Amino acid sequence: MAAYRTREKQEPSETDRETTALHDLLARMKRLRSRCALPTLVAALLPLSLGTTAHALGYWSVLGRLSDGSYFVSTATFAVAAVLSGAPVLVPGALVYVVARARLRRAWRDAHRANGVSSEWLAENTDRFG
Repeated sequence: MAAYRTREKQEPSETDRETTALHDLLARMKRLRSRCALPTLVAALLPLSLGTTAHALGYWSVLGRLSDGSYFVSTATFAVAAVLSGAPVLVPGALVYVVARARLRRAWRDAHRANGVSSEWLAENTDRFG
């Protein structure tokens, strides 16, 4: 029983601190993606689907009309329609995500550096897992 109590008071090893830091980073990234990336993708689905539907039904000519009034529809033009209609939501969402991810990584490094994790390990694994 005494050995158990002494282990309980021992400070965690470097490996334990690194493992805890890694689990914390993965949990933080998962929360960020569920709060930022997922809503952006869901919000982009409506204009994206409206744009591709309008292109397929003949209401929107992405590359321009021919002299007889028809226009070309293919996989490439659907992709162009999707990009053009989804960009107003996806571009700001991607910028917000990148900025939030950088702030999250910086806060994670600062918090775990204070807990005793080496700066070299934090710098190496921030980009790898976050």
